[in-house]
Amino acid sequence: SGQADARDSNDDEPRRKRKYKKNDISSLTQEDFDAWADEHLFEYQKHLRRNIGQLVRNILKSRQIGATWYFAFEAFENAVMTGDPQIFLSASKAQAEVFRSYIVNIAEQYFGITLTGNPIRLSNGAELRFLSTNKNTAQSYSGHLYCDEYFWVPNFTKLNEVASAMATHDKWRTTYFSTPSAKTHQAYPFWTGDEWKQGSKKRTAIKFPTFDELRDGGRVCPDG
Repeated sequence: SGQADARDSNDDEPRRKRKYKKNDISSLTQEDFDAWADEHLFEYQKHLRRNIGQLVRNILKSRQIGATWYFAFEAFENAVMTGDPQIFLSASKAQAEVFRSYIVNIAEQYFGITLTGNPIRLSNGAELRFLSTNKNTAQSYSGHLYCDEYFWVPNFTKLNEVASAMATHDKWRTTYFSTPSAKTHQAYPFWTGDEWKQGSKKRTAIKFPTFDELRDGGRVCPDG
């Protein structure tokens, strides 16, 4: 038994000496995320989660309903489970940092994992970047993209150009979400589909879902 005891204590030795791995998410499983989502997400957030596979999601929302918080969770889950890069593009650096603080808090509070760095680099290689539209280097990155409060960005056309450059590969998803501002805003024709119809007689005749249909859980629109 003395030999067994020695073996046991030797087995423990590497564990004590094991080097701490930065932003180590290797212990997290899909079951962990599914259980957390069942417990913490509202039904509309679960609906968004079920539709993560859509290449482009364009969402108009009410204020203070937890959309930014939800998308922070969604991006963290996807980064952990796939290793894919995640990019958060906001009108200002301060707004982009809101995403970062949500992700850090969710990881710490609910999953017991401390995340550091900016960008955040997970142990599986996934990077989470938090950028503002006035940063010229923004479009040099690519990955799954989240653009928040895009109806309040002074130059939406520029944001959309940057966003399109970041998500050119079919693998990358883009999620636009915002509270509404005004029909005169540059984002409005993007939301209605009029921008997509411009310059094409064939597209002009194509009907988009009504507002009532869009409010009823959303629809896949002709512009993809």
